[in-house]
Amino acid sequence: PLAPVEFARLLHRSNISELSSLRGVFAGTLIIPDAQFVVVCRDRLGGATAYYKEDGGSFAVASNAYLLALASNSISEDPVTIGRHFRLKGSHPPGRTAFGAVSELLPGEVILRRGNRTSVLRKKWPLGTTSHAIPASQVTDLIRERLECAVARILPENSDSGIMLSGGMDSGPTASIAARLLQSRATQLHAVSWSLDDFPEADEWTWIEALAN
Repeated sequence: PLAPVEFARLLHRSNISELSSLRGVFAGTLIIPDAQFVVVCRDRLGGATAYYKEDGGSFAVASNAYLLALASNSISEDPVTIGRHFRLKGSHPPGRTAFGAVSELLPGEVILRRGNRTSVLRKKWPLGTTSHAIPASQVTDLIRERLECAVARILPENSDSGIMLSGGMDSGPTASIAARLLQSRATQLHAVSWSLDDFPEADEWTWIEALAN
């Protein structure tokens, strides 16, 4: 593990290659007010979150888009992003959030801000191949282990949690792991689902009920 002091030194050097080579789940911010210098980075797999908002001479960063919008009185929605999020196909524009004034720092990106100038940088990684085949059983165990760690990391310590449950392959395993972990903490998982009467081809209620039961 990298000590916080060493991480701060890396941020201060602002070397994109050094920051991009870091492994693990992290998001880091270094602010030097006297020098009007800010650097923000996010791990290249996007395990941690980072959001930012700039308005003229002001700049703010947080790990939660809603809290950042709330703190800066910028709650106005971005209808394009919200609309694409709830469509049955497509994805929301990269870097945009549900709040018009708040942007997401994408995985592997680094923000450098000096004075009132902001630059968003990203190191390009070449595609490569593994030199040996990995047994399927090993891959399965590795995915299960890392998914459980990821779910455990975002669950609240002493309160219930909620999840948007569909019949797909993402929310089902996530809900199962979260429910088991929360039960061990004497808290509960509350699932929210819905169906659209006008789009029966998108109705996943059968699989939702199977997961819930």
